[in-house]
Amino acid sequence: MTTERKEDWWEKIKEKTTGSRPELLREFYEFTGGKRILIYQTERFLQYAAEQKGEKVDSSVVEEIRAVGSQRAEKENAVEVISQSAFDDSTPFLQKGELKIHLRRPVKNLTGSGHFHPRMNAPPVLTVNLISFPQNMPENYSVTSGAGTEYDFNVHVISKASIFLPIGEYVFEYSARCDSQDELEDITDTE
Repeated sequence: MTTERKEDWWEKIKEKTTGSRPELLREFYEFTGGKRILIYQTERFLQYAAEQKGEKVDSSVVEEIRAVGSQRAEKENAVEVISQSAFDDSTPFLQKGELKIHLRRPVKNLTGSGHFHPRMNAPPVLTVNLISFPQNMPENYSVTSGAGTEYDFNVHVISKASIFLPIGEYVFEYSARCDSQDELEDITDTE
């Protein structure tokens, strides 16, 4: 059960949520050695549980969950991914591109997500550089990134001072690399 609404959890077709992202389910299945998982949004879980017991869901509880979810979504919507463009020669082993993010309100830490296309062969080593940012950017900040799956990655900008990051456009250049099977065999053969 989760109140998570971000796109890396839910499969959407024409703006309609159709279920859990297949790669998330597959990753869980592979990680747990064949176990399955069911992921429900909190509202739907309460409805399902009530149906199983032959009861009705308390509408005030559902409304409270919706209100908390709306407040959370409003807070989370500080960051909007504007675009992502990958270079034409992207492969499952090497991808390079650019990710543009718009910060809608001042925050101390910015996090945005990009997607690998095509899917990487394995979770890659990711290198990210912030190449463009708003004029009034604080001097003391750091940029980090992570790719825990072969499907997507996150970029982070963290203000080191007590200064908020300014509203505006942030452009990241990224490079993702994982070793191909041939490269791994070459390394093994030379050892």
